[in-house]
Amino acid sequence: SVEANAPAMEFVRAKIASIVEDPQVAENLTPRGYPLGAKRLVCDTGYFATYNRPNVTLVNLRLTPITRVRHDGIETGDTFRRLEKTNNPSSYVMFLRGQNALKTSDLRSVRRARKEYKAAIAEDDRFAEAYSGLSCSLYLEWILLGGTEPRLLADAKELAEAAIARDPASAAGYWRKADVLLYQQDFDGSEECFQKASELHPNSADILLDQSDALGHVGDADEAWRMFERAIELNPTPPDFYWWVGASIGFSQTNYPTVVEHCGRLQSDEPVLRLLAAAHGQMGNLSAAREYGLRIKEAYPGQTAEEMTSLQPHRSKQDLQPFIDGLRVSGID
Repeated sequence: SVEANAPAMEFVRAKIASIVEDPQVAENLTPRGYPLGAKRLVCDTGYFATYNRPNVTLVNLRLTPITRVRHDGIETGDTFRRLEKTNNPSSYVMFLRGQNALKTSDLRSVRRARKEYKAAIAEDDRFAEAYSGLSCSLYLEWILLGGTEPRLLADAKELAEAAIARDPASAAGYWRKADVLLYQQDFDGSEECFQKASELHPNSADILLDQSDALGHVGDADEAWRMFERAIELNPTPPDFYWWVGASIGFSQTNYPTVVEHCGRLQSDEPVLRLLAAAHGQMGNLSAAREYGLRIKEAYPGQTAEEMTSLQPHRSKQDLQPFIDGLRVSGID
């Protein structure tokens, strides 16, 4: 009966109100006008808590119904909500494959991502996010190769600018250009692009992560760590490169156990061999440091410790000395 159902319904309503912090959002999510069980009850773990995240917005179509569907988005009431920047299904599928490949940051995965992004662009040469993804794959490859292929970084910058040209209202191009300018030692230009990207997409965990990486290199490592933790809050199941950034910031803080712990979360330790060697070297773990040192010599034959740190975008050369010293303990000259 309706009477028997009422206490259960009130329990559900109270539970939603206790989880969802914004009262209006909680009210929009609260079932009303029908008995409990007449419609499927949402009870997945963490579902209602998701609406407390700053990068999640609830659209109540009863209050703001869809008024127009366009090729690039949906109008609800007086608000336009942009969808992905391509109406080519094949291009979008290839873009998603590229994104999926970048969840693992080893060289093979990065090159597979590059291939998918190129295919997405071939299908739709106006798809700004595909240019941004291709830019990312190139600068990651440049890092993985130890900075020995400068053309990769130059091409990454050109692709980021191509993304901006195709969609200046998207954060994607500014974000990737900020990453490239950081490694080109243009710190002011990088900061300006990060600021623009943040204005266009203020709740992006990925952009916040890369900002924390930049700050860890050229600014306040403790503030960078706080930003990194915020990025993890926004994206609690992140891909590998989040842990890579966390390890890098940890090294800037001289928190070497954190470096080792975060490197251990990657599916492959290939991208972080130098971090692991230097961290173990700084901790005096000679056996582990030299083991990683041998692998580094195989991957980057003939490179010295100073050459390996030359690609790191620090304002002061003194900041690089702990990394150089740790690598030397591992057997890198």
